[in-house]
Amino acid sequence: FVSLFVEKMSLDLSFVKVPLEELVRVSKDAQKMIDKQLIECVKQFEELSKSFTTVENANETLTQIQTEIESLEKRMHDAMELEFELLKMCNVRFKHMSSSAREQNASLWEELRVCRYVGDFLLREGMYETALELAKKPPMQFMINTFAFKNMTEIEDETMKSNFSPLLHWCNKHSKRLKKLRSTLQFQTNLQIYLQHIEREEFDSALNFAQSTFPKYAQNHMKEINNAMLLLACSKDSPVAKKYFSSKENRLHNLVLQLRRNNMALYSIPSHSIFTSTLQLGMSMFKTEQCSLDACKSSDCPTCNPHIQMLARDQPLCHPSGSRLRCTITNALIDDVNHPYLLPSGALCSMKAFDEMKDRGDDTVTCPLTQKKFKQEDAERVYIM
Repeated sequence: FVSLFVEKMSLDLSFVKVPLEELVRVSKDAQKMIDKQLIECVKQFEELSKSFTTVENANETLTQIQTEIESLEKRMHDAMELEFELLKMCNVRFKHMSSSAREQNASLWEELRVCRYVGDFLLREGMYETALELAKKPPMQFMINTFAFKNMTEIEDETMKSNFSPLLHWCNKHSKRLKKLRSTLQFQTNLQIYLQHIEREEFDSALNFAQSTFPKYAQNHMKEINNAMLLLACSKDSPVAKKYFSSKENRLHNLVLQLRRNNMALYSIPSHSIFTSTLQLGMSMFKTEQCSLDACKSSDCPTCNPHIQMLARDQPLCHPSGSRLRCTITNALIDDVNHPYLLPSGALCSMKAFDEMKDRGDDTVTCPLTQKKFKQEDAERVYIM
C-alpha cells in the first residue's frame, strides 16, 4: 500500500501541495491584516486617552474605530470562509490520494485522475470556460485548481486588446512575490505601453513615460531600454520601427504566456503539464516504425491511429525487448493455439483467419497486400523458434 501511494504521489505531488501552500499564504495574509488593523486601533485609543479633546471629537474617533473594527470583522469572516474552502479541498484531495491503492476504487480513481490531468491542461492552455465546466461536476469541484486562475480570462483578453491596466494591476498586487521569482513581466508590460505610445506617434507621452518608469529597470534591462529609446529618433517606416511593430501580435501573445507561467509559479504549480508528459510517454511506448506503414497498422495500437500519429510525430520510437505477431487479416494474436501461416504473397496470417472464412462459407482468404485469394492448402505452416 505504501509503495503504491508513494508512486502515485510522485506524479501528483502538486495536486496536494498547491492547496496546502495557498492555505498557508491566505492564513499568513489574514494574520498580517488583523495585526496591522489592531495596532492602528490601539494607537488611536492611546492618542485619544492622552489628548484633551471634546466629547464630540471623542465620539467621532470612537465611531471611526468602531467602523474599522466592523470592516475588519467582515474581512476576517471572508478569510475564514476561504480557509474553510481550502481545508475542505485539502481533505478531499488527501482522501482521494489515500484511496488510490484500493482495488475496488481503482477504475474510478483512474477516471478521476484523467479528468484532473485534462482540467490542468485546459487551464494551462487558457481554456478557462471549458475547465470551469469540467470543475462543476461533483467529484471534480475540489480537484482542479480553478482558484489559481481566477480573473485570468479578463486580464488575458484585455492584454490582447492592448489594454494593459488589468495586467499592471495584477503585477502591482503580486509585486513582492514576482520580485522573488525574478519575473520580468512588469518590465515587459511597461515596455509594451511605451511602444504603444510610439506607435500612436505620442512621442512626448512616450518620453515622459520612459523617464518615469525605465530607470528602476536599468540595471537588468539596459540593452532593451536603449533599443526601445532608439525609436524616438526613428521614423515609423524605418527598419528598426518595423521590426518592433510587425511582431506586435507575437509580443502580446508572449506577454500572455509569461503571465500564465508567473501565475502558476505564484501558486507553486509545476511549469510542465502532467497530462502532456504522460501522453508523450504513452505514445513513445507504443510507437514503432511499423505504425507508419499501412500494411502493418493495427486497430489495437493507439499510435496507428491517424490522429494520434500527428501527435506522436516528434516522439522517439520504442525499443521493445520482446515482440508479438498478429494476423494481418484478423489482427488476432498469433500463439501456440492460433498457429501462423505464410501466404504465397509473403503475408503472414493465422489459423483463425481460415476458420472465420469457413464459417462464412468461403474456403479462401484475401491477402491484404496483393488482394489475391488463397486457400489453406496454398499456405505454408510457419514455426517460430
